[in-house]
Amino acid sequence: MSRENAQSTGVTPDRAGPAPSASTTTRTQRIFLECTRTRCDGLNTGIQRVVRNLVNQSSPVGRNLGLECTGAWFDPFRGFQPVPNLSPPQSQKNSNTRSGTGVRLVREVLGRAGCLDLSRRAIFELRQWRQATLRHWRHWSRQEIDWQPGDVLLLADQTFAWAFPWRDLDRLRRRGGRVGLVIYDMIPLLYPQFYETETLLSRDRWLRWWQQVREQVDFGITISRAVIDDVRRIDAALPPRASGTDLPLRSFVLGADLDGLDAQQPGPEPDWLETVFGGDGGPTGLMVGTISPRKNHSFTLDACEQVWRSGGDARLAIVGGVGWDSDRLVQRIRKHPELGRRLFWLERVGDQDLAHCYRRAAALVTPSLAEGFNLPIVEALHQRCPVWASDLPVHREVGGTYARYFPLETVDGLVDLWRRAAAGDNPRPRDFHWPDWNQSCQSLLQNVVEMVG
Repeated sequence: MSRENAQSTGVTPDRAGPAPSASTTTRTQRIFLECTRTRCDGLNTGIQRVVRNLVNQSSPVGRNLGLECTGAWFDPFRGFQPVPNLSPPQSQKNSNTRSGTGVRLVREVLGRAGCLDLSRRAIFELRQWRQATLRHWRHWSRQEIDWQPGDVLLLADQTFAWAFPWRDLDRLRRRGGRVGLVIYDMIPLLYPQFYETETLLSRDRWLRWWQQVREQVDFGITISRAVIDDVRRIDAALPPRASGTDLPLRSFVLGADLDGLDAQQPGPEPDWLETVFGGDGGPTGLMVGTISPRKNHSFTLDACEQVWRSGGDARLAIVGGVGWDSDRLVQRIRKHPELGRRLFWLERVGDQDLAHCYRRAAALVTPSLAEGFNLPIVEALHQRCPVWASDLPVHREVGGTYARYFPLETVDGLVDLWRRAAAGDNPRPRDFHWPDWNQSCQSLLQNVVEMVG
C-alpha cells in the first residue's frame, strides 16, 4: 500500500515495531480510555453515549479490579491528556440545534457548488499538518501522560473521521504498552451505501483504513458477538496481518441505564407527553435515533399509513434529530397531514423525558437495516417498554425472547404487531435483566486485562 493511500485514511503505515509480547511486559495496572471526539463534540448519541458512560465508570470499576483507569484525550499541543470524567449533556444535541442547522446549510451550499469533498479534504489535511508541525513540541512536552510498561490505551472513541494521531502511540509502544480498539460495527464495509453520501468515502477507503488499523492495534473488543462474526467475515478476504495471526477479539455488552436520568429525583412528566402517548389515538410506537437511511424510518411510517388507511388506530413518535441523506423523509414528515395528530417528531429530548417516552410508549419500533448493537433496545426493555425489531441476528442477540421481530420484505409484519397491540396483545416485559454501565465497564476492563496477559 502506498503512503499516499494510507495517509488518505488518517493512518500512518510507520510504527516503532511490533508491540512487546505479553512475556516481556509487566502486569497491566493502568488502562486509559481514549475519548477525544466525545470530549470535544459533546454529543449524546450512539458512540458518544457509550464512550461517556465507560469513561465515567472506569475509575471506580478499575479500583475494584486493582487497576488505575481514566479517560484520555489527544491535545495537538500537549499530546494525550487524562480525563477524569465526561459530563452528560443537559439535552440531546443534534443537527436541529441552531449551530447544527448552520452546519447543514453550509454543507448544502458546498455540496451544490461541488466543493464539499474538497473542503472536507482541506480540513483533514490541515489537521494532519497541525499534528505534524506540533509533533516535535509534543515530544518535549512534560504534560503528556507518562506512559509506563504495561499501560494500555483502549481506543474507545471514533478513530476514522478525523486525523487520528497514530504516530503518537509510538512512545507508548516503546515503553512496553499496548493498544486496543473497541469495534462498534463493520457497517461501512458491509453496507457502504449508508455512509458514502455522508462521508464521501468509498468502501475501498474504509477498507484501507481497516487494513491499517488492524496492524496498529494489538486486540479488539466488539460490542456484540454479531460484530465479531462481521470482523471475521471481512478479514477472511484480506491478507494476513504482519504477525501472521488473526486479530484477537472478544465482546462485551453495553449498559441499559440512562446516565442522564436522575433515579433519586425523577423529573415530572412534561405536558406534551399526554398529547403524544395519551388519548384515544391508539397504541403509540416510539422510534429513537438520528434520522438516517440505515435506521429505516420510512418503513415504520409506511406501516403506520397502512394501519390508518384500513381504519385502524396507531400513532408514531419519532425521537431524534436529522442525520444525513434524509431530506426527502424529513420533508415527508414535516408536510404529513397527521403531523401533530397521530404523528409526532420530538427533535430534542433529554434522558429524563426519554425515560418517560419509553414508559408510556406501546413499543419501541426499530426497523434498522444494519446495527452493531442497537442501544435503544436494552434501554427500552430496561424501562419495561415492549420492543418490535427488524429480524436481524444482532437484534435477536440483544433482544432475545423479550422482543418481537418482523421481516423487512413488506410492512405486513409490523402492521400486524400494531393491530395486535390495539387489541390488547402487547405484554410489557416484567423480568428483563441487563447489565448497567458499571457492570458493562467491568466486563470491558476484565476483557482488556485477560487479553494483554
